Amino acid sequence: MKSSLQLAVFLLLVLACKSPKTSGNMPADQKSLSPGNQALEGTWEADYVSGSGASFDSLFPNRKPTIIFNLSENKVSGNGGCNNFHAGFSMEGNNIKFQQPASTRMACPGNGEQLFFKALLSVTKFGVTENTLNLIADDIAVMRLQRKAVDSHTSQSSVDWPGNYRGVIPCADCPGIEITLRLNSNNTYEMQQTYLERNIAPITSSGNFSWLDNGSKIVLDSEKDKRRFQVGENRLFWLDQDGKRITGALADKYVLTKQ
Repeated sequence: MKSSLQLAVFLLLVLACKSPKTSGNMPADQKSLSPGNQALEGTWEADYVSGSGASFDSLFPNRKPTIIFNLSENKVSGNGGCNNFHAGFSMEGNNIKFQQPASTRMACPGNGEQLFFKALLSVTKFGVTENTLNLIADDIAVMRLQRKAVDSHTSQSSVDWPGNYRGVIPCADCPGIEITLRLNSNNTYEMQQTYLERNIAPITSSGNFSWLDNGSKIVLDSEKDKRRFQVGENRLFWLDQDGKRITGALADKYVLTKQ
């Protein structure tokens, strides 16, 4: 009887040693779902970037840098104050490391965007307090961002806009210009312009586009003329150089329809 009791106690001790521990051994996929990490999801707008004695507004006079976190794919996208960018990142707990960003190549005034990307690549940790995100390098905050609320009723968030669009716009010396434009969910595009009844090859272009006016309009960043469209339900409205809808007798001709 005594030996049986000793054996039972021994087996209980062995099972206790083999049972999983709840602290210090959390798998990487579980760590990525911790509340602190989930707080990163969404769009953030910078109001401080280190590396210069100049004011933030003078570094970014036209547009504040933004970072959009996609935690399901470990990717970020956004704008550095001038060019659109995207990059991967790795994260464990509150430690984070960004990969070298890929960006559009517009010429930009000043060095604000350079400082933004330099600060981003130096980041090793992050901290979120309510709606403020601090990106940290060597225990020093090199960037501060505020959570940017997204209007749930904008075209960007409420319209099924990715896809192929087609239309024929007026042409001064031909029957029309056939436009086919594909918008991709990662904010890239491919466009083809075909001059009807003219013996020239179609003009093709591709690149990134940005959202304007809180998500109601887009601009094709890689086009020389920065072509703009207003995004509607299954339609794109061609805008003039001032970013306004074209009016008059030919207004209906400046519309691309989703295919």
